[in-house]
Amino acid sequence: MEMQALIAALSLLSRRETKQSQITFYTDSSYLLLGIRSTEIWAKNNWQTKVKENVKNRDRWEKISAFLKQIEASNKIKWQKVSGHQGVTLNERVDLIATGFADGHPPDLFNGTFADYKNILPDEKEFHLTRTKKPSIKRSHKPAFSYVSQVSGKIETHKTWAECEKRVRGKSGARFRKSLDAADEKGIIEEWAKS
Repeated sequence: MEMQALIAALSLLSRRETKQSQITFYTDSSYLLLGIRSTEIWAKNNWQTKVKENVKNRDRWEKISAFLKQIEASNKIKWQKVSGHQGVTLNERVDLIATGFADGHPPDLFNGTFADYKNILPDEKEFHLTRTKKPSIKRSHKPAFSYVSQVSGKIETHKTWAECEKRVRGKSGARFRKSLDAADEKGIIEEWAKS
């Protein structure tokens, strides 16, 4: 998901008339940041790693690399790591958007200037993720009971985010969600089993 989001953002920037701009990307994805730092080396090595293995997600990394070269020709890009699921306002907003799309309930997206964007952001304590036929739950601030992942149709549960991330990272079509308790975990599994 992180790679697709970056490709979409870079694609948008490549179509805009930006010159001599400072562009900052914020991400909680270490995988994305490490990949960004490695694309030039991978390209020089015919998209192979130091140990001569093919780079995973090569097609996406190639797109990202091409967009970056185009945009960096006339702009400065900065990368900023933020903590995931730690109450960082814009990162939590991204999580709500991604989860909404994954759940089949796309949220209203903002279209306007960054200066006006702050008007749609709720306070940290007001982040809600509304699920069908359930009350709003402040998911982003509650500790995880577990994480549920689905890869190639197979659903698994994980006690830690690290375990879940290891399973879904780089897998096309993979999805994951934090569960808040045993009932929430069961509901996610049942919902995904039907789809």
